[in-house]
Amino acid sequence: MLGARLVAYLGGVKATRQVSDWAEGRRLPSQLVQDRLRASYQIAQTLAAAEEPAVIQAWFQGMNPKLDDVSPARALREASSDDVASQVMAAARAFLAS
Repeated sequence: MLGARLVAYLGGVKATRQVSDWAEGRRLPSQLVQDRLRASYQIAQTLAAAEEPAVIQAWFQGMNPKLDDVSPARALREASSDDVASQVMAAARAFLAS
């Protein structure tokens, strides 16, 4: 739904090869990255109830006024706490409500 490049960005890696390794169980991302990807997945699933994958990808990458004009992907990637994931989820719900 998000695509390997966006997942790589969220995971803080440069190569989509690592995303493939994660998906196939050959490697395990750090706990911080796992938490970030899990939150991203939950947010994407919330959006998927009403939107197509292309819209979800664009939403993750676009500037978001609910996040001080930072993209949801960047907010999640740079997050140091669960509060950011909650803020991004709130932004996703606001997007669906509009």
